[in-house]
Formats: sequence, C-alpha cells, structure tokens
Amino acid sequence: AGVHGLYSNKQEFRMNDHVIACFQEDFERFHDLCVAQIGACPDELWVEKHGGYPLWQQFLHTFACIEIFYMPSAPQGPLRAGGYLREELLLQRDAETPMSKMDMRAYAEEMKTLARAFFGSLDASRLGESHEQMSAALGKPRTMQHALLGMVRHACYHLGCVDGVLRERGLPGVY
Repeated sequence: AGVHGLYSNKQEFRMNDHVIACFQEDFERFHDLCVAQIGACPDELWVEKHGGYPLWQQFLHTFACIEIFYMPSAPQGPLRAGGYLREELLLQRDAETPMSKMDMRAYAEEMKTLARAFFGSLDASRLGESHEQMSAALGKPRTMQHALLGMVRHACYHLGCVDGVLRERGLPGVY
C-alpha cells in the first residue's frame, strides 16, 4: 500500500505529505494493534493491575491521551471518555468502574477518527508550527511534529506494555 494506500485517490497525495503519511501509517498500525489486544485480553486479566493500574484503564489512558495531549487545542466541553475523571485518564488515580471491552473498542475508534482529522489538517510545511495543547501540558514549546511523533510513540509504548503482560501469562502477544 505504501503512503499512497492511505488515500482513496492518488491525486489527493501531495508531494510534501509523505512525512505526514509516514506518521499516520505508523500511528494507525500501532493503534489498531492496541485495539486487537482488547480482544486478546481475557476477562480476568482485563481488570487486573499491572504496572500500577488495571489493563482496561491503561487502554483508556492510551486512547484518551489522543484527545488530551495530541490535538492542537484543548477540547471544548467534556472529554469524550464520559464519566471518567482526568486524573483517571492520566493514570494518576484508580478508576472505580471498568469500561467494557465493547465500549473501549468504540472509544478507540472515536479517538482514531479524531486523530485522522488532525493528520488530514496537516502537511509537511506545518510540522514546525507551535502545538498549543502539548506546549501547555509540558510547559515548554512543542510543535505539530512533536504531537505526531508523540501519538506514535505513546501507542507503541502501551502496545509493548500490554503485550508483555499477555506473554507473561502464556498468551500470544499481538505484536
């Protein structure tokens, strides 16, 4: 498929979009593997703590950070992960009520749609522009490129964490 595989019409591809397409291709690959892990995770493991938090909350955190950190500006209104506190989404506090696997998959898809809109709003000429949301969250200047790379790295990191837990249990990982 290559970078052109991300576009329904090759004419939509602009020469400088290959950088954005590379980020998006990696993000979607790791995001989709995280979603596959939801199905690979047995129900009893879904609610067990590993690394300080239950696996379901780690998935919630992975997907919520797309909205919290990687979108260019602060979300207007409540976060899409309704019912969960920001501290729970950021793994600063245990959440009391687990999200079901079905709801987690739907939430992951919603966050993927949000990320796709962000990717679609960019071209390589904008990678050096300031990224308001990350700059505010980290207290130092961040760019659109930082946000794209952060989305890829964050999904990859949590993919590896959960795959390690699955393999320790004798289950096949997805990566």
